[in-house]
Amino acid sequence: KVMLRAILGGQEHRDEFGFRVLAVPQAEDVGKEKKLLVFDPVGETSALLDSLGYQSAAWTGEQSERLLVIGRRAWSSSGKNPGDLERFVNAGGTVLLFAQDPDWMRERLGLRVSQHLVRQVFPSYFPHPGHPVLKGLDAEDLRDWSGSSALLSPLPLQDDFLAEPPLGWRWGGRGVVSSAAVEIPHFGAWTPILSCGFDLQYSPLLELRSGEGALIYCGLDVEDHYRKDPVARLMASRVLDFSVASSEEKRAQRGMAAFLGSSNEALFLDVLGVRYSRTTQIPAKPGLLILGSDADVSESGLKAFITGGGRVLVLPIEGTKGPLGARLEKKENFSQLGLAWG
Repeated sequence: KVMLRAILGGQEHRDEFGFRVLAVPQAEDVGKEKKLLVFDPVGETSALLDSLGYQSAAWTGEQSERLLVIGRRAWSSSGKNPGDLERFVNAGGTVLLFAQDPDWMRERLGLRVSQHLVRQVFPSYFPHPGHPVLKGLDAEDLRDWSGSSALLSPLPLQDDFLAEPPLGWRWGGRGVVSSAAVEIPHFGAWTPILSCGFDLQYSPLLELRSGEGALIYCGLDVEDHYRKDPVARLMASRVLDFSVASSEEKRAQRGMAAFLGSSNEALFLDVLGVRYSRTTQIPAKPGLLILGSDADVSESGLKAFITGGGRVLVLPIEGTKGPLGARLEKKENFSQLGLAWG
């Protein structure tokens, strides 16, 4: 913090200016020996990888390395993958996908991408209170990055200058943190690491576990800012480190949830994209147990499972009594009661 004290004309004046100092990794400090598989026909992300000390090898679709980087605009510029991406992930690989053209993502991937350039994002503290990518950083670091973003035209033109665009004018890309934040999907196992946009429903950094592998989406404009902003460079390095660690993780230890319930409830879990195995009894090892409405389990067995490190997710229950003595009571006009209390 810089503090100023001055006396002018007999009047005392005080002011202060806060600043932060970050230890930003340099290429020689990274020392990455392992090569990354990269599909990056445009080359923007490859320049970032080189500056961080990573070695890269072009993905031909045949290699078996655990981490694959899809560069910025790689799909939206060519639209072709050298290999089967789904098979790569399900076989245990990790894919780090950088931002593509937002219109292409809307049309080809069916994602809702923010129509506005985002200049401030926030850590998603739940369920990642201590996520390694965000260690020592907060919302003040994740805003107004130095430099300008160029994924989208900073000054888009339209035919009728007298008509105001439906979403307002865009006048420059200075300070933008993300040009392609996506609305957090309502289905599937997407986990946001950062949140932004209207009602924090969007995210520029998400993770999806699929099969034995993972897909990480990084919509941060790190390629535009890593030369000028220390946080952008630090975030790029940490996202890559996290992706490398994810690719080397022993995924067999993660296992699947155990589900004890009806076939209709199993169909509901299928729609949500939950990975589970059916069971007829409480598992012996701790993990996640999903209980259906008609699950017949002993109270003592369930308590032993929980105290032994297990977790239990209870689906909507019919009746008035839930597991471990929980009492259920139906309330009429619940929404009206909520408004009255508010």
